[in-house]
Amino acid sequence: MPRLKNARHGFYVYTLTDARNGEVFYVGKGSGDRDKSHIRDARSWCGVNPFKTRRILEIEAEGAGVKIDRIVTGLTESQAFSREREEIDKIGIENLTNIKPGQRSDDERALLQIEQGLAQLAGRVASAFNGVPTTQEQWAVAFGVIRELREMRVNILSGMANTGTERLDNDPNSEATTVC
Repeated sequence: MPRLKNARHGFYVYTLTDARNGEVFYVGKGSGDRDKSHIRDARSWCGVNPFKTRRILEIEAEGAGVKIDRIVTGLTESQAFSREREEIDKIGIENLTNIKPGQRSDDERALLQIEQGLAQLAGRVASAFNGVPTTQEQWAVAFGVIRELREMRVNILSGMANTGTERLDNDPNSEATTVC
C-alpha cells in the first residue's frame, strides 16, 4: 500500500473559453499555474494536444483571448479528478478539445481493479466448487480471499473519504503536457 501524507488542497478544476463566442473548449485539473501553461505551450507549439493548440492559436490570431476560469478550487487531487470528469461529461467530450474524458486518481484506479477482482473471484469460486463450496475448508479459503480484498477496498475508500490524505507518489504537475 502506498504511503500517505497530508494532502494539499491546492488542486482546482478550470476551463478554457473562446472569448470570441463564449464557448468552453477545454476542461482540466491542475495546481499552481497549470491552467495558464496551455497558452504558453500553444505559443511555442510545445503541447501534446494539437486540437487545443490549434484552437488557442486561432483565437489569438483573430486578436481575441482565451478566458481561463478556475471553476472550483481548494480540492484534493482525487476530488479534482472527479470534478474534472463531471464537467467534461456535462459539456460533452465531443464539444471539447480534450483528448480524454478525464482521468482517475491512483486510489480510484486501485478501487476499480479491486471491484473487478472481486467480480472475477466470485466467478472463480463458483466454477472451482461447481457453483458452491462444499466443505468447511473450501468455504474458509473462499471467504479468506474475499475478506482480504474487501479490507483493501475499505482502506482505499477510507483514504479517499479522508480529505486530509493523498499519496506521496502523486506529482501535482504530472498532467503537464511536455517540458519545453
